[in-house]
Amino acid sequence: MELLKKILFPTDFGESMEVALESAIGVAKKFESQLILLHVLPENNTNERLKTLVGEKLEEFVTQIKAQGVNCYYELISGNQLDVICETAERKSANLVLLGAGRGGTLDYKLGRNSEEIIRNVSMPVWVIEKDKPLLFNTILCPVDFSEESKIALDNAIHLCRRFEANLNILHVVKSHGEEYSKFNLSLTGLEAETLEKTAASFDEFLKGVNLTGVSWDKEVIFGDAATEIVNVVSANNIGLLVMGSAGKTGLKRFFVGSVTQKVSRKVPCSFIISKSEKLIHLQLNNNLDDIDAIFQEGVQLAKDGYTEEAIAAWKRCTAINELYLKAWSAIASAYESMDCKEDAKRYNDTKNRIQQSIWDQQIEADLRSKHRLFK
Repeated sequence: MELLKKILFPTDFGESMEVALESAIGVAKKFESQLILLHVLPENNTNERLKTLVGEKLEEFVTQIKAQGVNCYYELISGNQLDVICETAERKSANLVLLGAGRGGTLDYKLGRNSEEIIRNVSMPVWVIEKDKPLLFNTILCPVDFSEESKIALDNAIHLCRRFEANLNILHVVKSHGEEYSKFNLSLTGLEAETLEKTAASFDEFLKGVNLTGVSWDKEVIFGDAATEIVNVVSANNIGLLVMGSAGKTGLKRFFVGSVTQKVSRKVPCSFIISKSEKLIHLQLNNNLDDIDAIFQEGVQLAKDGYTEEAIAAWKRCTAINELYLKAWSAIASAYESMDCKEDAKRYNDTKNRIQQSIWDQQIEADLRSKHRLFK
């Protein structure tokens, strides 16, 4: 089973590389992903010595990464850095681009321009690792605006929470009416209460069909400026990872970063993931497994990742291989119980009990035969 097959890690050997690479390795381990290191040499580079030295350095990293059990290789390409990164991400069908945060040189522009251009131009999610902050978090914040892009971001956040055993905070920010109507000297309590009630209903509707199985989560609605409040919530609650969707204009979603996302990415004091129309997670099942224990364990992981129906299918493969594989029958019954399919749960539990009773009866009979003089 694969959920996050390929991670592209562009690096210029800058000051943020060490922590970012450590984080990339951690993500690759969690999802058993392939890690692709990429370095872009200057355009029209003719210095073969430089190319050799950089290649040797990359090979050292690959050797160290493979020693940690991660499938890894490197790409060394000359050209325009942004163009090469975007082209390589598409050519390699990367599920994620992971990079260290750059620096713009001012407090109002903490995200490096190159990082922002990568976010703007690639179609897959981009994970930016905050400088000097290793990948260690127990809470993920996912702001949503009820758009399709924020639903994709929420799906990404849920999968990350399951793999990293993190809590999930789902946030929606409603524009405050205070500044807009302050000149009328009106009490806005009633207006905001009405807005809050309507928003809560929309929030519940948005979450319908979202699979939050196995995730500890809560939701919150606050008033204010979206970008400002998101950054404030991250700072006040020591959020370790922010996962956001970036809404775009029709036909330009791949190349457009919403203004809220752009403002937040420049100021937020933690690592963050920005996605547009492509999901981070793509389930690919390994149908070549023939070891019954391996198939069962794949089912266990599928269930943990929220793919209950796929888990049931894996466990049913186990029972087809060996009808006496009792823990598969138990797992199927439990899965149906979690889905509130009580009749199916009872049927599979009854089958397990029948098979188990049959095994016990056979064991008792065999034991009696071995001890009774008539069978000696």
